[in-house]
Amino acid sequence: MKIDLHVHARERSACSVSSEHDLIKTAIDAGLDGLCFTDHHTFVDEALLADLNRRYAPFRIYAGIEITTLEEEDILVYGVRAARLEERNWRYADLHALARERNGALVLAHPYRYRARLNIDVEALPPDAVESRSINIQPENYGRIQALCDRLGVPPVCNSDAHSVENISGRCTVFDDAPADAPALAACIRARAFHCMPGPSAPL
Repeated sequence: MKIDLHVHARERSACSVSSEHDLIKTAIDAGLDGLCFTDHHTFVDEALLADLNRRYAPFRIYAGIEITTLEEEDILVYGVRAARLEERNWRYADLHALARERNGALVLAHPYRYRARLNIDVEALPPDAVESRSINIQPENYGRIQALCDRLGVPPVCNSDAHSVENISGRCTVFDDAPADAPALAACIRARAFHCMPGPSAPL
């Protein structure tokens, strides 16, 4: 199952220029099987999520969230739906502890995007995966990110990090199974039951 794990819709992310409906339709046209809205510090409303899944079935829409930690690193969170995640006061260690307590999954988003080092201790508290390809990852960082994955012993994921329909492409993470919901998606990430599809212009 081909899923784009990192998508922002203008309804919830001020940095996005495309609607959730346009993003979904573009993902379907691109041959994807699902996407996950990971808006900044905001969840998709549960009733809306159910309605989107009914409307676009068999395409699957999941809800995650992107957290910018107090250390100024971006973390994608899957499988944990807690209102306090929408607060903007998370340290990475506390976010990691919550994900482990709730059987969630964490993905380090676009590492080295803003600086040449990481501001969080991923050696002591490794995420479940590291984003290795997206529109916000520069090619000069591909090797560093792969080295980080190798050092931590965690797999890479490939996403669009779409903020407009133009960002949606075949870049995605391919799962062995079809997760029924966000907790199942998190379980698949933790189980490493996937591989990357980086797109023709950005081979692994």
